[in-house]
Amino acid sequence: MTRTELVKSLEADLGKQLGSNYGYDWCAAYVSDKLLKPIGEKWFSSCTQMRDYFNQKGRVNHDYRTAEIGDIIEFDWDLSGDCDHVGIIVDVDYTKGIITTIEGNTDGNHWKLSKVAKHTYSMDYRYFANIIDMSSVFMNEVQENKPAGGEQTDTVLKAVKLIIDGEVVYDGYARIKK
Repeated sequence: MTRTELVKSLEADLGKQLGSNYGYDWCAAYVSDKLLKPIGEKWFSSCTQMRDYFNQKGRVNHDYRTAEIGDIIEFDWDLSGDCDHVGIIVDVDYTKGIITTIEGNTDGNHWKLSKVAKHTYSMDYRYFANIIDMSSVFMNEVQENKPAGGEQTDTVLKAVKLIIDGEVVYDGYARIKK
């Protein structure tokens, strides 16, 4: 699965009421069905269990400037430390500091009435709980929306040169690891 295929699959669900498929608050199950299950990962019905599982794998972080298309983003509506909701990042505008997601079990007052919807948030949105880094799923793919040119392209080219020269780089735009 590529990032483009994932986003197209998620966009095909926009507006659909899928709650009857699950029988409970279904945001984590939706993320599991659309992203985790197809790549052979564990299936979850709980956002907090999803976070704990990926935290043990070292893939949870709180730096929203590292967000990439295909990453999982979790929310803590009551700021209690658990995860109350989850979605998949479908676009990131680093210049404007904007993250766009597609989420299941949203835009409704009850899980049976809620639907799949697209939402846009500022990177400093106070109810973000964490990001689950899914870059390993897409590691052979260059993200379509970055770098687009200009300063970001120059930064990536410098990073590539540093890697070729044997240095490790993290430039704030891309996770580049040796």
